[in-house]
Amino acid sequence: MTDRFYLTTAIFYPSPGPALHSLFEAIGADVLVRYQRLTGREVRFLTGMDEHSANLERQAQERGVEPRALVDEWAGNWQAGFDRFAISYDRFIRTTDPDHARASTEMVRRAQAAGDIYKGTYAGWYCAGDNEFKTDSQLVDGRCPDHPTLELQWLEEENYFFALSKYQSALEELYRSNPSFCEPEPFRNEVLGWLSDGLQDFSISRAGGTWGIPFPDDTAHRIYVWFDALTNYVTGAGFPDDPEAFAHWWPADVHVIGKNITRFHCLYWPAMLMSAGLPLPRQVFAHGFMLMRGEKMSKTRGNVLDPAVAQGLFGVDGVRYLVLREIPFDRDGDVTAEGLVRRYNAELANDLGNLVNRTVSMAGRYLYRHLPDLGGL
Repeated sequence: MTDRFYLTTAIFYPSPGPALHSLFEAIGADVLVRYQRLTGREVRFLTGMDEHSANLERQAQERGVEPRALVDEWAGNWQAGFDRFAISYDRFIRTTDPDHARASTEMVRRAQAAGDIYKGTYAGWYCAGDNEFKTDSQLVDGRCPDHPTLELQWLEEENYFFALSKYQSALEELYRSNPSFCEPEPFRNEVLGWLSDGLQDFSISRAGGTWGIPFPDDTAHRIYVWFDALTNYVTGAGFPDDPEAFAHWWPADVHVIGKNITRFHCLYWPAMLMSAGLPLPRQVFAHGFMLMRGEKMSKTRGNVLDPAVAQGLFGVDGVRYLVLREIPFDRDGDVTAEGLVRRYNAELANDLGNLVNRTVSMAGRYLYRHLPDLGGL
């Protein structure tokens, strides 16, 4: 064990503000880093927002504002929400940050130098809800299972691709030598299934837009999703601007992510780092989802819990306690407002409340009378 600890969350998809299920990941990660600080380790905690989405650009156009103006407002709301719920991050990174643009560009250039990027034509279904092209096997009744209310877009365009298939053997060896690279086991088994099916190269650029980081040597393209979003983890450690900080903080000890993005963190990301000649993170830990009546919470489904309402009912510490007590962090858990109220009353108001009351009463009864006379103070 080193005397420093670097933890990241996934960076969050842009929206007007966090719902309670988004805070679930941040609160869980915050508990982990608070524990590490208590042990005396030097901690760096990174979270933030993934801002270069085509969906955000479209919404900005519909409102008649620049994408940057809209995302500045939204990022401010997210950061204020994290502050309200005592998320003790060291940096709230944004993919519009200048140092992040330099890091993403450098990651692409390193992959180019390794011979891992080529130009080709992509055709497929694109989900604007998670900035991802979907294969037929990922669709349920012709829709994205995570965003069933959104219409998929059929896109055909010339893109740059990353040669993920080149790293098939290297990733197989990674999991043979270090199976705990992805935890917990059920989610690792899913990753191993994708790996055994054979890896496919993936698109790393989009053409025709102006919102995003320009692709090196081809400004008609913007760096697309994974060489932008995933790179934030090395940006937050100082890459490439501060080699001394980067040597201190990287590799990350753990990426805390949702179970729906293990493919990208446990296959794409290590291959990208191998291509760039950088060390791999020590572990990726995938958490389950907050469910409502068996369904994943999402704003597109309209089944989210408002953190401001929860705070009004239970307070900040009460919300932090309840979301981690009600839902196991390593698997899915169903949650309802009624269930949170029951647990609050049973465990915090009754059990813990009675314990505190009895402790204070006993201290007053048995300790106070033995204190020296303080002259009436």
